[in-house]
Amino acid sequence: MCLSVVIIILIIFIQNREVTVHDSFSETGTNQYTEEITIIANRLIIWDTEEFAEEIIQKCIENSFKEIRFSYDLRGYPTELRIHVYTNKLLWHNHVKSFEIIYAQDSSNNPPYNIKDNPEKFEMKIIKN
Repeated sequence: MCLSVVIIILIIFIQNREVTVHDSFSETGTNQYTEEITIIANRLIIWDTEEFAEEIIQKCIENSFKEIRFSYDLRGYPTELRIHVYTNKLLWHNHVKSFEIIYAQDSSNNPPYNIKDNPEKFEMKIIKN
């Protein structure tokens, strides 16, 4: 009984921790600005990857991560997001990526749209490993 209570408390504690950004990389080219980040979800399991992906994309748009601030004032908003997701630090240490989120637009859009002003032009893809 006591062990099960401890396990439940541990699960609740781990599941309610904030996502942390571990790494960030920006790539710019002609009419292209890709923001690539690596995050650790600090969870045991991500039950709904689509909902989780939408939350992370929103945090990128709002620039609301605690560990990092994107330089949207210098380059504007990205035209593409690539987000590498690790469920927890143990998986990150062992190089076991859980999935990747790609938030991109059709390459025929010229000039390309940014993630904030034209979200209807973007498509979210989740690539599970």
